[in-house]
Amino acid sequence: MIAICDLLVGLASLLVVGLGDLLDTDQYTELIRARMRVHVDPLIVIAPNASNNAEFARNCSLVLKKDSCAGPVLSDESSVSWDTQICFQWTCLLPNYGMRVENCSTGSTTNPVYLLGEDGCTAETSMLTSPSYDTTFSHAYSMGWLTVRLVGASFIRFGCAIRLCHLCDCAEIAPPRNCTDYGVAHQNIELQDYNATVAYPQLCGPTEEPLVLIEEVANSTPEGIGKKGYLFITIGVVALLTFLFSGCAIMVDQRYTAVPTP
Repeated sequence: MIAICDLLVGLASLLVVGLGDLLDTDQYTELIRARMRVHVDPLIVIAPNASNNAEFARNCSLVLKKDSCAGPVLSDESSVSWDTQICFQWTCLLPNYGMRVENCSTGSTTNPVYLLGEDGCTAETSMLTSPSYDTTFSHAYSMGWLTVRLVGASFIRFGCAIRLCHLCDCAEIAPPRNCTDYGVAHQNIELQDYNATVAYPQLCGPTEEPLVLIEEVANSTPEGIGKKGYLFITIGVVALLTFLFSGCAIMVDQRYTAVPTP
């Protein structure tokens, strides 16, 4: 733990070192150790059908919790220090859809520091781990610290994007693959063998063409004619035409057959 804290202190110092002309050593120390409020930007939700982005966004959320995933929720009035561990929790409760968290950043909107890349993997392992997903791809969590400090700012901002995928098509999107911080036992490794057909056979399994029954054909006839009556009329017409054709065939056969002379 001490090694991690030392690394975080060095990282935080590094992020403000370019302001040497403006800050002296005491100001550096004060800025790094200052407790800051956290502002969470609205989630950017990217849906397979772009026209549904706003509708889907209403069912997705990002919650930050202090110390652990069972800790208290950080509100706009809560403050954190550089060594406050934070649990980041993402949720999208959408039937038949999964998600991947990507492009998470802190710092300013004009000069963001990306903690998760566009592939959904960590871009700063010392500040945020690659998210872990559940088997439905509707929940994900990550542990980290918000150590970035901006001169003159009274809060730290944090924002993310969520890319949605239909559960039958999530294999290439979620969970992210080949993240550098995946250990041998990381739960995302097991999810990489996800098979939509096995996991959701009714949703993603092969479909069978339904058999068209005579009764169903009868039930699809116009309302002006009795449904079963229409069926019987159709059968009767077919039988009559068969009889007439048979009679014509016999007459033709008799007409052209040689009759012996008495």
